[in-house]
Amino acid sequence: LTLTLTPTLTLTRCRGVSDDGAGLLADACSRLHTLTIWGCSQLTQRFFHGHSNEELRIVGRGPTQ
Repeated sequence: LTLTLTPTLTLTRCRGVSDDGAGLLADACSRLHTLTIWGCSQLTQRFFHGHSNEELRIVGRGPTQ
C-alpha cells in the first residue's frame, strides 16, 4: 500500500493575508498542491497571477468571481 499526500493549506477568512504574503507562501512551498482562500476578498489579481507555483490549485472566491 502506497499513500500519496497532497499538501493543502486553508486560509479561509484570513483577511490579514496580503497579495505579497500569499505569493511568498505559494512560491516558497513548491510542494503545496491546494490553497483554499474562501473569504479572502483582499487578494487581488496580483496574487492570482503573480506567484510562480504553476502546480498550485486555488480553491475559493477570487477577485473576478
